[in-house]
Amino acid sequence: MLTWPTRAQRFGAAAIIWMALISIASAQPKGSLPFLQQIYAAPHRLLALCPPAVRTHGMVGWLDQQCYAQILDKPLHALEYAVLALLWLQSLRAARRPRLRQHAIAWMMLFTLMFAVFDESQQAFTPGREMRAGDLLADTFGVLAVAAWARLRRVPAHVSLG
Repeated sequence: MLTWPTRAQRFGAAAIIWMALISIASAQPKGSLPFLQQIYAAPHRLLALCPPAVRTHGMVGWLDQQCYAQILDKPLHALEYAVLALLWLQSLRAARRPRLRQHAIAWMMLFTLMFAVFDESQQAFTPGREMRAGDLLADTFGVLAVAAWARLRRVPAHVSLG
């Protein structure tokens, strides 16, 4: 008899799919994801529309395309790991085992941060990529933000975070 997946299974499957997407993106050589280059280049294109005096003046002149990539890169890392943390948290809070439900935040942090270390380590073996402590810190920030938010809300295990 075929049964519908439980809430924990659905969110667990979504977390595993999200992890696979992160892993696939991390395994791509640098420059092979053109949509990210477009995102990073957008503010630089807007800057190019400014008069030359504005483009070369002080702080505005300092913000070039590479700087925008660094400014946008860390929040994107935090966001991708915050999403992963939320998916794991939802799955663990709906788990059948009481110990998983009671310690959902701790388990979520363990699963997500272990994957963040794996993901950054994987990049050390990818052409044109490198393992960066700053990226791992941004990943950790996203996970800690979700953990703090969940702890502050003190949502019971049976209540949805949505």
